[in-house]
Amino acid sequence: MKKTVLFASLALAAMTANAQTKEIATVSTPTSEYVMEPMFCVSANGNYAAGDQGAVTLLDLNTGEASVFYEEENDGSFAKAVTNDGTIIGQYGNGGMDSPAAILKKGAKQWEYLPVPEGCNATGTAPQGATADGKYLVGYAASDGTYPEMYVPVIWTLQDDGKYTVEVMPRPEKDIWGSVPQFTMLFGISNDGNTAYGRTMDLTGFSTLGIIYKKDAEGNWSFKTVGEDWLIIGDENPGPQPTFESIVTAEEGTEEYRDQIEQLNQAIMEWWPKAEAYAHLSSAATNQIRVNANCISGNGKYVLFAIPGEGVRRYNTEDFTFDLVQGSGSYMGSSVTDNGDVLLASGFNGMYSAYICPASENMYGTTPLLDWVQANYDTTIETGEKFTGGTEGLGVTCCTPDGKTFVGFNNPRQEGMWSVSTIVRIGKGPLVPTSIQDVMTMQQPEIENGTLNIPEGVGEVSIYGTDGTQVASFTAEGSVDLSSYASGMSIVKVKVGKLTKTFKVNL
Repeated sequence: MKKTVLFASLALAAMTANAQTKEIATVSTPTSEYVMEPMFCVSANGNYAAGDQGAVTLLDLNTGEASVFYEEENDGSFAKAVTNDGTIIGQYGNGGMDSPAAILKKGAKQWEYLPVPEGCNATGTAPQGATADGKYLVGYAASDGTYPEMYVPVIWTLQDDGKYTVEVMPRPEKDIWGSVPQFTMLFGISNDGNTAYGRTMDLTGFSTLGIIYKKDAEGNWSFKTVGEDWLIIGDENPGPQPTFESIVTAEEGTEEYRDQIEQLNQAIMEWWPKAEAYAHLSSAATNQIRVNANCISGNGKYVLFAIPGEGVRRYNTEDFTFDLVQGSGSYMGSSVTDNGDVLLASGFNGMYSAYICPASENMYGTTPLLDWVQANYDTTIETGEKFTGGTEGLGVTCCTPDGKTFVGFNNPRQEGMWSVSTIVRIGKGPLVPTSIQDVMTMQQPEIENGTLNIPEGVGEVSIYGTDGTQVASFTAEGSVDLSSYASGMSIVKVKVGKLTKTFKVNL
């Protein structure tokens, strides 16, 4: 006998960490139209998720209650992290650089702006990560000219009076050429507040390195850059790129000034071939070392960086060794658990699909998350009324440190739906309980070797192609061979009474 609960709101999935018990995994999609914001972050205790798409939404994962904060004049607010008590860490404003750093406490009617470091601007200052208790927030701030970099890494610390203080973090003084870096940014911090990570970009803006921070017992921060073994490909460093200040000293408009400008241009033209022989240079972000939010484990042991053309590396912050998780440059890291399980994302027909690399298995390779769930657990896929687009776009962006709650988004192939939320929960019960209790002990339909078995009652069967097109619809009871209705990868939806179960099978 299997235990199933129907859900009435956002996408929900349940997995278990023990595959041998074959516990139930339930995958569902929204029936509610008003909460369409993709979930970008989850609290460490698995109680809250937050996201944005114009509006900012806080979702209580235990009750299903969604709090949507939206003001027309400030429709560019962002949710970057959420704490265990439901406080959203992000930006409030008109979008992009016009959205200063702020927090939104659960139930509050207004955002609270975070302090800006001296020598920096409010616009361009953004938190990106937070500890579970919200004591520490990390991100970056835009220099007002006081600092030589465009952006500097910062950390906010919650004081006993409930207010945050802010300070600029130490950072590399020189890039690989010996120049001042263009910026250093932080994207996440461990829950004990002792490990953080981010990236640093050289003065040219064409090469990046990952950076990992560690705090000692006295509270002092040190850092180490990673990725030099990929970035640096030659033996001869040409030194700093020629700059205007290093060559042009004459008064503007004079003949000497024009000569020096010509010398500058010539020097730069001669420098670039030497630089390209020494390091990977690219103006495209996808061809630089990639750093995403949520890519640090809660215990701070693991950090993910994507290396162009090579794949995703899982760095051990204790000894700075790394495992190559995936050997394709099309993947990017999306999250990592305390025990080292890695979540990846990869583009699929304009959508992002989620993949998992369990630490207990071969790290060099990926398995689609939904396929992995179905292979290891008795899986129910519950589709909502508004969703008919298939599940191949199932995308997950972050997970709790214990790997039992995942949140993300799905891009369905359905007109009028930009994205919907996906929630994956392991052993924590339904997102929204319903009053339907008689389903609890019902024997569920199963598909084995292309044959549908309906142990109880009469089933309403619908079969869809992976593009969402319905190819068959009929009623059935007992056993039925599905291969006569469809071939290839298909979505099979079976409704028996109040129970709906959906399968992704190859017929």
